[in-house]
Amino acid sequence: MSSGQPYPGNIDNSREQFTVSVERSIRAEPARIWEVIATAEGMQRWMYMLLFQPRAGGRLLIDTSGASETQRLIVYGRVLEIEPPRIVRLSWRVLHEDGQLWPAQTEVAITLEPQGNATLVRLVHSGFEKLADFRGPAYSVYHHCWVQTPYLKRLEGNDGAQA
Repeated sequence: MSSGQPYPGNIDNSREQFTVSVERSIRAEPARIWEVIATAEGMQRWMYMLLFQPRAGGRLLIDTSGASETQRLIVYGRVLEIEPPRIVRLSWRVLHEDGQLWPAQTEVAITLEPQGNATLVRLVHSGFEKLADFRGPAYSVYHHCWVQTPYLKRLEGNDGAQA
């Protein structure tokens, strides 16, 4: 659905319009990856979250103020589901530095599936179709972010933040 090759080791399963779907096999037990995706400390290292409350209804906040001017934004949302050690599902809404707010929230689901000595990590970011004029650009940005960069690979590091 988007141009550009997946980051080596990422598998792009984005087949539905306006849904990003990517998976990667990580050489680690699900419990170790769970400590990254389901704890405040892990999400701070992996996604640079300023706030992550790992419980249903908990809040999340990402501030990219240090990024380039075109990439400055705030992501905020809630934990919709957290089921150890299998799934973390988040609402995801963006406020751009210029004051433009996405008209609706999207959803990010991260699931873990044991595979012998590894774990299949699947990330699905859906709901872009609800974003009206933002849907195309937002989908393209997040397809690039999740599929074409080493975001999932960083889960291979001991601290969840290996580049």
